[in-house]
Amino acid sequence: MVEIEEQKTIQTKIQVILAITLAVVLITSIDAQTDRNSTQDKGNAEILNNQAVELYDIGNFDGAIRLLREAIVLRPDFAAAFGNRGAAFYRSGKIKEAAVAL
Repeated sequence: MVEIEEQKTIQTKIQVILAITLAVVLITSIDAQTDRNSTQDKGNAEILNNQAVELYDIGNFDGAIRLLREAIVLRPDFAAAFGNRGAAFYRSGKIKEAAVAL
């Protein structure tokens, strides 16, 4: 009887250790995925900014503004996208929006 209780205790301890190990693996995996997503978002924001500059250069200011908004959502610290958005607002005649954008 004592042996059965000891086996149950050991099994419970093993289950707890496995649960903790699984939690650590999952957390590590989530952190790694977040890092990859962050890097990908930065790259996508730069692509959107570059595409917006191309639209700006051909006079499609509204299209540029739309892409720059997307870039800023992906990367809220992207100063170039904010500046470009302000310039696109200004060139499209939206002076108030330009002032707020900058």
